[in-house]
Amino acid sequence: MRIAVLTLTSLLGAGVCLSLGAPEEPKPAEPATAEVKKAIRKVVEDFTKAYNAADAKAIAELFAEDARVVLEDGRTLEGRAAIAAQFADVFDQAPGSQIEIDTESIRLVGPDSAIEEGIARIIPHGGGAPELSPYTVVYARRNGRWLQVSVREHPPKAVSNYERLKELEWMVGDWVNESGAAVVESTCRWAENKNFLLREFTVKVRGRSALTGSQRIGWDPLTKQIRSWVFDSEGAYSEGLWSRDGNRWLVKATGVLRDGQTASATHVITFVNKDTSTWQSIDRTIGGAVLPGIDEFTLVRKPPAPQRNPQAK
Repeated sequence: MRIAVLTLTSLLGAGVCLSLGAPEEPKPAEPATAEVKKAIRKVVEDFTKAYNAADAKAIAELFAEDARVVLEDGRTLEGRAAIAAQFADVFDQAPGSQIEIDTESIRLVGPDSAIEEGIARIIPHGGGAPELSPYTVVYARRNGRWLQVSVREHPPKAVSNYERLKELEWMVGDWVNESGAAVVESTCRWAENKNFLLREFTVKVRGRSALTGSQRIGWDPLTKQIRSWVFDSEGAYSEGLWSRDGNRWLVKATGVLRDGQTASATHVITFVNKDTSTWQSIDRTIGGAVLPGIDEFTLVRKPPAPQRNPQAK
């Protein structure tokens, strides 16, 4: 039997197993109309909100009374009551887990029936590897309301490093902090095959470069965590293990300075919005001695460089 988080993923990543009484030569499913897509995406949105609030009752209300959910291990849940009980149990076993749902397609199979396919991402509370599960859901419109009537989980697909790192994609771009005596600039981009994120950073004091460095961020299949490696212009190096806590990432870093002393710190990187993030460092030590932390500072995304008019003289 899987652990609680995987059980949770199983239920959320479910897909269709309901016979719709199709004729002997069924017509291919047609693309859904804008109205139907909007209604079904609203159900997905409500599901996400209810799940992230650990509200099993609200989740069950999004299913038909006679809904059927088939888990990957073959177990079947019949009806709202069983579905609500399963979610309540999951929330007890894995409190604080969050879900992100990526709907890949919505198709009509009749005037009052539709199929949604996508991928559910379960993010454990306190960090750890997210679990990805593809699913298919059959919807039926009953009394003017779209409800989930059948859900089936599909075997999980092999997850690429890009999928593992996608939650950090917001970091891609050019960033700057100019609020203090020092100016911190950072540039982040994907490696060619998207197996790593590559960052370059520069710290300037009174207009002169004080420190430069590079960072490589990747997925560690052994620890099943995001791991990073940093090398700076002073000859120091470090590595860090990343864990997610809501909209922030905690990076437990250890390294070696140029003189051979060991160092450690916890870096806190917070996503504020697509153009704003914050950074601070706590629990800092060098050679076993405790150091004060680095106060939180804000990084903002640089605007795009102005386009030059080739005809301008």
